[in-house]
Amino acid sequence: MAPKTKKSGKKKSAKSASAASAGKDVVVAEKEDEAEKKDMTHAYAEDLKTDIYTDVNANPKALVHSAEWRKIMNGDPVEINPSVGHGLKIMTVDEWISRWKANERFPDCLSCGSTNTKEHHFSQTWCRGKKKFESETICCECHMWNWRSYADPDFLTPEEYDKLKWEKMVAEHARQLGDARLEDGEATSAQPREVAAA
Repeated sequence: MAPKTKKSGKKKSAKSASAASAGKDVVVAEKEDEAEKKDMTHAYAEDLKTDIYTDVNANPKALVHSAEWRKIMNGDPVEINPSVGHGLKIMTVDEWISRWKANERFPDCLSCGSTNTKEHHFSQTWCRGKKKFESETICCECHMWNWRSYADPDFLTPEEYDKLKWEKMVAEHARQLGDARLEDGEATSAQPREVAAA
């Protein structure tokens, strides 16, 4: 038979335990509601530290779709979107871009001012609280390509951080090595030289 053990301390009543649990659930639910309410869709374009670089071109600046754009301008067939079918087809610009979405944050054309644009390229990178993004849209009215890009002034990729860290370590090691050699040189020159007897 196992020995009986005494429980120390007061036993919580069922009401106080359930009230504490309910209080924790309310706090967690409130935090989740706050997180859901904040729309992070366009967070990449908030709190910018410098100006956004803009450019207007007759051809896409991003490599994606640039080959297809040349084919469409030459009247050559391009590959049909796989979700619609397969094969090649000669398309108009409007037919080719019909499945692209608009960028709600940057809807205006930098050339003609129209808000009828569609985005074909977007990328964003966040690293250690710093951000960088690129966006390119085509205007459905004037068919000009609108490029927007931004990078925080102190934005570095993980590779760039590592490179700086290693360069700093190498420079520090070289400095310590140089100091050690200098000390060795001073120590050898400070030793008394034996004078040979004549």
